[in-house]
Amino acid sequence: MKKINPKYIQLFGDAIIPLLGFFVWDWNLYFILLFYFLDMLTKEVLLHVKAKKISHHLGQLNSTKSIEEMSNWLKLGMMSCLIFIFIVLLIQLSMPSILSAFNAEKEIYEFWFYEEMGIEQGYILLPLIVLMGYTQYKMEFLVPQLFARITMRQLWKPHLQSMLTILAFSGFSFGLVHFVTCPQWIFVVGIVVVSSGFQLFFLKK
Repeated sequence: MKKINPKYIQLFGDAIIPLLGFFVWDWNLYFILLFYFLDMLTKEVLLHVKAKKISHHLGQLNSTKSIEEMSNWLKLGMMSCLIFIFIVLLIQLSMPSILSAFNAEKEIYEFWFYEEMGIEQGYILLPLIVLMGYTQYKMEFLVPQLFARITMRQLWKPHLQSMLTILAFSGFSFGLVHFVTCPQWIFVVGIVVVSSGFQLFFLKK
């Protein structure tokens, strides 16, 4: 029996949770986007942790590439950070046209203190995301010693491609909501399709 790649299971989970949240658990679009923001921020931080490990490894080898790779880390990391800021800005500017009486502070407060089985999710969700991120970092990066075989550009390239895709979708949505009134479910499904499609593309490469 052929073993299923765990990344396909993760991809399925990433897709089904927002859909269940919106269609079954009565989450709104911004509530779902906050989950994605946390995921993106976690990946951003982990990439810097990985980049630091690569840099440290090259420094131990006294490699002449160490300075060059440090420069690449700075440039690619700054680019990623700017893209992330633009994504958040575009989404914030789009929300008033999608959600009536949109209030970001109120939405963030309700997201953090949302209770499931009497437990406020903010105090569980953040440690869980950190734990999952660290576990993935350890199993996929440290244990196979990927840091010894990968460059900064190879590390950041898939992430930057993903972020640019999200930025393009955010920009398209920002323009769309100013001309057409679309129900929230269209954006929820669009986010899941774009995100899942991009992840599936890299899984098959």
